Amino acid sequence: MSDTDDVPEERGAGVRESADIVLSATDRASADTESRSQRGSVLEKWAGIDAMPHADKHEQQVIIRALAIAFPFTRAVSLTIALVLIASGMWWAAILVIIGMGLPELAAKFYANGRGIDLFWQSGRARNETRVIDLILSLAYMAIVTGLVAFQSSTGHPLITWTWRNDFHDFGFMIGAIVTGLVIGTVIGWFLRRRRYRRIQNGQIASPGSAASDRKSPTELR
Repeated sequence: MSDTDDVPEERGAGVRESADIVLSATDRASADTESRSQRGSVLEKWAGIDAMPHADKHEQQVIIRALAIAFPFTRAVSLTIALVLIASGMWWAAILVIIGMGLPELAAKFYANGRGIDLFWQSGRARNETRVIDLILSLAYMAIVTGLVAFQSSTGHPLITWTWRNDFHDFGFMIGAIVTGLVIGTVIGWFLRRRRYRRIQNGQIASPGSAASDRKSPTELR
C-alpha cells in the first residue's frame, strides 16, 4: 500500500479524535450544568419557590420579590444589632453577626452564578451601592464604630454597661414554664398550618391569594 493511501485513513482518524474531544467536552459541560441545576433546585426547595401550585405567575413574582425585599431589610437589622453589640463591648458577637449577615448573599451569588447571571451588576444593587447616599451611610457607620472604639478606649468601659448574662438558676421554674409553653405552642402551630395546607391542596378551602385576586385584579409588576 502506498503512502497516499494512508492519508485518508490518517485524516479520518484525526476527524474521529476531534469529534471525540468535542463530545467529551460537551458531556462535561452538560454534566456540570446538570449538577448546578440540582444544587439550585435544592436551594429553591429550601426557599419554598421550587413549586408554587397555589399561585399564578403574577403571585409568584410577588412572592419572589417579597423574599428579595427581606434581604436588604435583614441586612440593615443585622448592622443595627452589630452596633448595639459593639456599644456593649461584645466585639466577637458583633463580628459573628456581620459574618452571618454575609452568608445569605454568598448563597444568592452562588445560585445566580450557576445560571450565568451576575447578581450585583445585572440587578439594581449596582445602582444602589454606587449612589452618593450609600457612600455617606457607609462612612457614617464606620464613624460610629470608630467613636465607640474611642469611647471604650478612653473610659475603660463600653458605652452600654448593662450585662447580657442571665442567671437562669434563679428563675428555674419560670424558665421551665416558658420553654414548655414555647414547645407546646410550636407543635400546635405546626399541626394547624399542616392541616390548613392539606385542606388547600385538597380544594376544601380557597387558596389564601384567591380572595385578594377576586377583590383586585392582578396588575403587571413594574
